[in-house]
Amino acid sequence: MGKVKEQWEKMVRFLQMVSNIVKTSLSRTLKDFASTSEKTKSLSYNAKLFSKDLLYNQAFQATNIASLVHMISATYTEVSTKHLMDRVSSLGKLMAMDKEKPEFLSERLQLQNSCDEAQKAILRLVLKNKNEFERKSAARVEKIDKELLAILPAAAPEEIKSIQAAVKRGFTEEEEADYV
Repeated sequence: MGKVKEQWEKMVRFLQMVSNIVKTSLSRTLKDFASTSEKTKSLSYNAKLFSKDLLYNQAFQATNIASLVHMISATYTEVSTKHLMDRVSSLGKLMAMDKEKPEFLSERLQLQNSCDEAQKAILRLVLKNKNEFERKSAARVEKIDKELLAILPAAAPEEIKSIQAAVKRGFTEEEEADYV
């Protein structure tokens, strides 16, 4: 039970971190938007267009954060419901049993096997989410290439080469392993 309590405390800290991401990301950018909008009147750049750009940027940031929080909370809920809560509930039964009786060993073995299966299922879920993220990211980059780059002026050839070199370098296998 001590380990469960420790893990639960880590989960609480994690959820506080998510809350802080939302709070700092959105409140800071809203304040920036408000203060910057006031200053647009002195710019030669069309104040209306500038405010529109700021608003689009704000909406883009908000949707990114909302997407991140949704992904985290949906994954947490799925993992908790499908893989954690039943196992945590069975701990009380196990603690109440006499460890000298054969039923205890059987119940403990069943819990251990169940936890091993849960660990494998959670890994599969993480890999599925990673693949889905990569697929959505590739689709988003493709959409940007088709729609946005069509209206932007072409980048300088040396800048394009620099970007292509950075993409080719990508993550090392060691860095990628950190996310698997």
